[in-house]
Amino acid sequence: MLCFEEVVFVGRIMNVNEVAKYLNMVPDTIYRKARAGEIPAVKMGKCWRFPKDTLDKWLNDRALELNGNGKQQGQLVNESF
Repeated sequence: MLCFEEVVFVGRIMNVNEVAKYLNMVPDTIYRKARAGEIPAVKMGKCWRFPKDTLDKWLNDRALELNGNGKQQGQLVNESF
């Protein structure tokens, strides 16, 4: 019998090329950031995967950190891919 304490729903999953296009970066940069733990990612076998909801939250959090100097802060990412 399996017991799950918490079930997490993951929405859209993006691959490296989709994330690179979404963030306007080259795929090599996405690979480098994923390996360094600088961007939220999960490695499944040889493939990196990026939950879009987690990526959007990470982007928003980073934007708020960078705008901590008194500029207007707010949620920046709220569009579907």
